[in-house]
Amino acid sequence: MGNVQNGTSAWGTRLRTWRLRPWWSRSGQSERRVAELEKQVDTLQRKLTYHRNLSKQRAAQLQLLAPSQGSVPEAGSELTEEARRLLGLPSHLAQMAMWRRDINRARQARDATDVRVGMNRKLAMYRLAESHGLRVPRIYGLWETPEEIDWDALPDDVVLKSDRGAAGRGVLPLRREGDGYRLVGQKRAYAPRRFVGQLRERADAGSLAGPFFAEELMPLEGESLPHDIKVYAFYGEVGQVLVRGVRRHGDSRGARWRYLDAEGHDLGAVSATNEVDPTLPVPTRLRECVEAARALSVAAPVPFVRVDLYDRPDGLWFGELTITPGGPQVYTAVHDARLGQLWEEAAYRLHRDLRAGRPPTLTYGAHAIRTPDAESVAQRSR
Repeated sequence: MGNVQNGTSAWGTRLRTWRLRPWWSRSGQSERRVAELEKQVDTLQRKLTYHRNLSKQRAAQLQLLAPSQGSVPEAGSELTEEARRLLGLPSHLAQMAMWRRDINRARQARDATDVRVGMNRKLAMYRLAESHGLRVPRIYGLWETPEEIDWDALPDDVVLKSDRGAAGRGVLPLRREGDGYRLVGQKRAYAPRRFVGQLRERADAGSLAGPFFAEELMPLEGESLPHDIKVYAFYGEVGQVLVRGVRRHGDSRGARWRYLDAEGHDLGAVSATNEVDPTLPVPTRLRECVEAARALSVAAPVPFVRVDLYDRPDGLWFGELTITPGGPQVYTAVHDARLGQLWEEAAYRLHRDLRAGRPPTLTYGAHAIRTPDAESVAQRSR
């Protein structure tokens, strides 16, 4: 009350105090606030994308059981004869659901005897691909924690990655700008501590895990990210080639999709959740992509694997190898049954080879390996 009687107020006092602060103090506060708001926007966008994908997946699953096109069965209604027939067919959707649950059990149990447990490690898959003659990015450095990254030793163009992590959460393609870095395709640059904070926050949340490494950024055309080439391989056979285009890193909005067979023929609108864009170009090195995926799928003792590649002007680059692709894996009934059939046949061939003496481990090729082993950073820290 005393402040009010003297013609002032608590708010007025705080306002004058704020105005008296140096401009650089106010600037620092603004930057921190902007960073906090951007972090909140990023979190909300990821949640929104997750729930949108979940909604699409559930709608597509119901559509497979619909009595007629465009309708959804009501609760308690009898399944049609066609739905019963579909449930008796091979199904990629059903195989993928059981596959994910089984792998999650193995990972939770830390089952070191299950080769699938270690197939979510990027550097290990780099080493496998490199041994089979595929080009992998050069590794500049390897650190146990994001706080240890030596930024002064990095080139102007670089990609930071975590050894484990899905959906691009642990991937940061960066370009130096002044004393900071910016994400490729974005304009604003930030100090390195911002990216360290992002990796630390996601690691603490359990969405990614180290070690962390820096690799070369493949040649780009300006700020445009290259199209992803995702080959769905079933122990030596290719079921489909997905070409995916994105506008900027980490932003799935506006993503474009096209589905091809191993010969490059358009499969049409086979996805129940992704809108197909037939204008996306067929990879110029499609045959090399298919052969590389076939070789890697046989090198791993699993019935299914997705091999991600990049077709660049200077050659074919290996991206990653995953056995549990993210996002809805829901297709039209016929295509789902076709991929399911390929999965079942691959599982039979794999079991036949295992019975004949095939080792239940990864099979490396004869090419030299220069990618460091992720275990080496743990050994250095001991």
